[in-house]
Amino acid sequence: MRYFGNSILSLSCLAVLAISALPASAQDNSDKVNLASEDDLLGANFAKMPQMPKSLHIEHDGSIQYDAGKQTILYQGKVIVTGDNGITLKAGHALINTQSETATLKGQVVVRQKSTTLKSGKILPGIQLFADKVLLNAATKTIVLSNNVTIYQASSIHRGDHATYNYATGQLNSEGLASGYDFILMESNRFQMVNHKGKKVFIGDNAGITTHDAAEPNYWIRSDRTSIYPGDRVIFKNLRFYAGDVPILWLPYLSQPLNADLGYYFIPGARSNWGFYLLNRYGVMLGGETDELTGEHDGAWLLSQWHADLMTQRGVGVGLDLIDTRLGNRDNLSGLKLYYLEDLDPTIRRTSENRDSLDASRWKVELKHRIDLFSNDQDETYFNFDITALSDRFFLEDFEQETFRINPNPDSTMGLFHRNPKFHAGLYTRMRLNDFYEQDTRLPELFFDQVKRPILGSPILHEGTTSFGIYDERLADFQTSSLQSEADSLTPGDPRLDEINELLADRGYTRFHTWHEFSLPINPGGKIAITPRAGAGYTSYSAMDNGTQSFDRTHLSAGVDTSVKFSKLYSNAVNKTWGLDSILHVFQPYANFSQLSTNSLDSSFRGIEVLTPSTIRTA
Repeated sequence: MRYFGNSILSLSCLAVLAISALPASAQDNSDKVNLASEDDLLGANFAKMPQMPKSLHIEHDGSIQYDAGKQTILYQGKVIVTGDNGITLKAGHALINTQSETATLKGQVVVRQKSTTLKSGKILPGIQLFADKVLLNAATKTIVLSNNVTIYQASSIHRGDHATYNYATGQLNSEGLASGYDFILMESNRFQMVNHKGKKVFIGDNAGITTHDAAEPNYWIRSDRTSIYPGDRVIFKNLRFYAGDVPILWLPYLSQPLNADLGYYFIPGARSNWGFYLLNRYGVMLGGETDELTGEHDGAWLLSQWHADLMTQRGVGVGLDLIDTRLGNRDNLSGLKLYYLEDLDPTIRRTSENRDSLDASRWKVELKHRIDLFSNDQDETYFNFDITALSDRFFLEDFEQETFRINPNPDSTMGLFHRNPKFHAGLYTRMRLNDFYEQDTRLPELFFDQVKRPILGSPILHEGTTSFGIYDERLADFQTSSLQSEADSLTPGDPRLDEINELLADRGYTRFHTWHEFSLPINPGGKIAITPRAGAGYTSYSAMDNGTQSFDRTHLSAGVDTSVKFSKLYSNAVNKTWGLDSILHVFQPYANFSQLSTNSLDSSFRGIEVLTPSTIRTA
């Protein structure tokens, strides 16, 4: 690799220049230069070679030609041109005009500029540009790209036949360019990037926007002028919405936020149990203080989403979601959700279950929220709500199928909780708001869970859990009615009556439970891990609803966990195609043994504290 700048050339460079010089007839006619004579290249007139300007630096491994009269130098081969502002251009052909401080590059030109910091302190993101031909003007700090232009900057991409980039200011101007930003694809007759009031703005005249990433998108939003404020919003003037090539909507002005939770969002489609539908949602931020000049809310924290769903077979459904954005993006803290629909035909079903008596008023009230009472680096105290009330047991199946597949029997709990690196404690209650589900209740339950920790700094570890609660369980109302009807149809003495009466009997009790386990990790020789453990627990059941006597249980357990790890590094396993520079193979067999001893339960006892989607404690 040779370096040419303002330094004095060595004799070895002169020899290479003499050998690598090519006849003028072998060059592209568009870049012909008057070659120096052999004597000149050997040193007689080498002083006539144009001096490279300070604003450009060249590296190359091919041939060089120069024209002393025109003050040009032609480089061919692998050429790297570096500007004085951190811009780097790579090509197979570069013609340098040392007087005008310009460089013309051809042949799959690659331009890169790293992130730069302006004098104002503002940081311009890095950019990559690709084209068949590039003209660099080091004096004006501009680059003109033509033919097969592709530009990448941050999360945006632009494609077209012509573009101009000022690498001093970071301003990009282009014509006939198709662009993409995040999930948005954009095309326009004229496109430019400007800084407006300290913000970067993409402006396209006669522009079209779509989010359908395909060669022929199935819809376009076109306008006389489209302005994209990255990370904020898109503003359309004289907007036309096209389905394919057919215009179906016109608006004189629309400002659409880029945040997927805000602005207008719609989903058209068809389902067998809905008919044709159009789901509409509009999101807007509330709260904070209103700016008197602009009317916008500064410090808005409450996300409100308004729903209006049109279904040809079910009617019109309306809803409102209120989400506290200060709590972060947590699926279990989705705020308050309200929904109502007067069903045109509630008997429409996708299963064989009978629903003739189903009411036409279908609704849902859901509250998943957290109120932080106290928190620091070690402790956190909060009040949690996880409440779902439904109009009927088919609501989720009909209108929220994704939720129905994951949790068909939603929970309803609320309680006070405290977290600490050493323990987790709480007092909560589980309510039965939906009587069409078989569900247990905790009215209330107090618990204290201890994490595994050393005892007084010793190598022995301890973990435990203690709880006290009042528990009850009931069948769903439709199940109770069905069993009662069956019992009424049986004759006295029928053996099935005993089974039905047992199912219909109340099931509930008060329970105290505690369990503690001790373990001692051992690692002899650093090659094998052995962890013996032992535990003991006690459970007391009282106030039994079925009239049986109170009783208690003890639990004793012992066990051992063992594991060993073998690993080998294959450093010679290298494959650049797969991005593989080595392979680490790990083999870790393990085994464990446990023995639990406890007194047996009476056959009449029916335990209800089991882990199901409707009984798992949420904190």
